[in-house]
Amino acid sequence: MVDMRRAVAGTVVGLALIATAGCDEKVKEVPASSIVGVWRSTCDGTLTVAEGGTFTAESIRTETEGTKGTGPGTWRIEKNGSTSPSPVSLDVKLDDSNQWLSLYFIKRKGQLTMLQYFGDPDNNDTCVFTMRQG
Repeated sequence: MVDMRRAVAGTVVGLALIATAGCDEKVKEVPASSIVGVWRSTCDGTLTVAEGGTFTAESIRTETEGTKGTGPGTWRIEKNGSTSPSPVSLDVKLDDSNQWLSLYFIKRKGQLTMLQYFGDPDNNDTCVFTMRQG
């Protein structure tokens, strides 16, 4: 009987791990040093984040439909309220724009990832940024 309970418990734990393996985790803290590097987006853009609050963008999607931003800019890490898609975001502004864009931090499959939402986050109109390795 004890072996049967262990087998059932092991199966339940295994299924729980499988079920949560693909889930996104909210990120509460992001050290600036962990975001320095080259980020590629699923919307064919690149964001090269440098130390000291600067970046260079290549074809990142902007809030204006159909436009992409390219060039240097400024970034800052922001703490967000409870109604935000994530507790922490990377806010970026191209030098030739007055518009700040928010990229929301999550962990996906254990990797720090940024999501850029357009419109209602529930509509899944999103660019996903992941850091290029190597």
